[in-house]
Amino acid sequence: MEQIKPIKITVGNEEYILRFTRKTMLKAEQEGFDIQSTAKPASNMYDLFYYALLADRPMMKKDAAMNLLDSIGGVLGVQDGFWTRLCELYQAPLNTLTEDGTPTAPQVTVEL
Repeated sequence: MEQIKPIKITVGNEEYILRFTRKTMLKAEQEGFDIQSTAKPASNMYDLFYYALLADRPMMKKDAAMNLLDSIGGVLGVQDGFWTRLCELYQAPLNTLTEDGTPTAPQVTVEL
């Protein structure tokens, strides 16, 4: 399976990488984030952006993430394809599992 390239944002001399790990995906879901929810679309988009920052900036505060998104154009002002790629990145940690749900690491065996 092809790996999805993270999103890189540069503001001044500060670089931000947006990507997801299993850990950040789990944190998002534990905090109530649901990528398929349409009840609060703007909030959902800000949250998705925030959780994508946590993989490389675990101390990032939600209000700082919101300010960063606003500084690059806000929910509707970002580059075409941005939200599609961010959703793909969110799903990427799931793609590290095989279809039957077992880890893909070949050196690992699990016997029941």
